[in-house]
Amino acid sequence: MDKGVLYICYDRERQEAKVPYLDELKRSILSLRDAGCDLPITIYTDDLVKEEDVQGLGNVSVIVKEYISSTYPNELRIEVHNRGWTVSKLYCFKDLPYDATIFTDTDTHFLEDPSCLISEDVDLAICREVFYINSWINKGKSRSERIKIMTNELTRRFNTGFFVARKTKAFNALIDKAIEIAKEEGIKQDQLPINLAFSFIGDITVKILSQQWNTRGQFGKSIKNPKMIHQRE
Repeated sequence: MDKGVLYICYDRERQEAKVPYLDELKRSILSLRDAGCDLPITIYTDDLVKEEDVQGLGNVSVIVKEYISSTYPNELRIEVHNRGWTVSKLYCFKDLPYDATIFTDTDTHFLEDPSCLISEDVDLAICREVFYINSWINKGKSRSERIKIMTNELTRRFNTGFFVARKTKAFNALIDKAIEIAKEEGIKQDQLPINLAFSFIGDITVKILSQQWNTRGQFGKSIKNPKMIHQRE
């Protein structure tokens, strides 16, 4: 089975407040290598990343994907984290570079090798999204509202910034449905359409990973022996 790691790094010209994606990317790759991961790495980009940017990082390929620019919304995204739109990532997920792909955002720091998470028994291995439980989204909410939010987050939402996927019909169907939902509802991110798509795809086999593999925000302080830290510096 062909195995490797995928990063998606784009958005150079579209943001008023720039996020240092390229610097994050290199730090994340170095942490992977330091953790003992020797898998090949592929970077999908809109030309933000050049081959010379990743020289010396060991078996890293840079591939320009034209659909990143063509699927990117023609409007500025203004939000608390100063990020651009992420809906173009859905088209990258439909075009995985390996039979088994470890996808990770650029703002990740690995403490252990994620290669051990690859399995032929599941279509997708992914962590729950728990970052928002203790974050700004709950400020000013009543106790009952907070409990409702926490329940929804814990049982229904996955974090799509790190996962392991096999190039199967079930995974492709999930991404196809996510793209369809994003188009129909005008959603410009990747995580919400993917989470909504699970309601329509019944034959996908999903393994829920320990939150050690997606340690985030204030919640992360309670995680013992984290294996990956996922947050912007």
